[in-house]
Amino acid sequence: MLSGLSGWQQKEEFVKVKIMLFFFIFSITLISCKEKSANDLFESFVQKTSNEKYIILKTADLTPTESLDGDYLKIIENHDNTTYLLEKVKSIKETKYCIPNLVCPMTEGDIAICMLIDMYQMFDAYFDTVMYENIQRKTDSAKDFWNYIHISEDNRNEIIKKIWLLLDLI
Repeated sequence: MLSGLSGWQQKEEFVKVKIMLFFFIFSITLISCKEKSANDLFESFVQKTSNEKYIILKTADLTPTESLDGDYLKIIENHDNTTYLLEKVKSIKETKYCIPNLVCPMTEGDIAICMLIDMYQMFDAYFDTVMYENIQRKTDSAKDFWNYIHISEDNRNEIIKKIWLLLDLI
């Protein structure tokens, strides 16, 4: 193809091919760097699979940042995801996630609550005074909190309202 062209024309064609290749690679890179939406990140996170019966949920209050799941971390680092998470807290769709000795299996809503707690770094005093209001403390642990949420839709809605209240204060 290039054999019938002069040396200068061959160089010119070669440069054109290199430029086209550069733009192709650049375009592919841009497409792959596209930021995932909150929905994409959340769905990717909750749909993770494992050979184990449950996947242990690692949250920011107990796990070093570098050990958190990448999708989980991206969600909690971006406060623009708050509205999406507040919509997901109502979901009772079960996942493979679990917090041993607290809640197994977790729902999508449970995971969204954990993400909001991590995102806004809800402090213990808020939990003790506001979140635990109306919750009978049997074990004096978070187990009471999760049991309360799972008893009824009204209880879950009460906790959601308390999260909204905290976000209004921030």
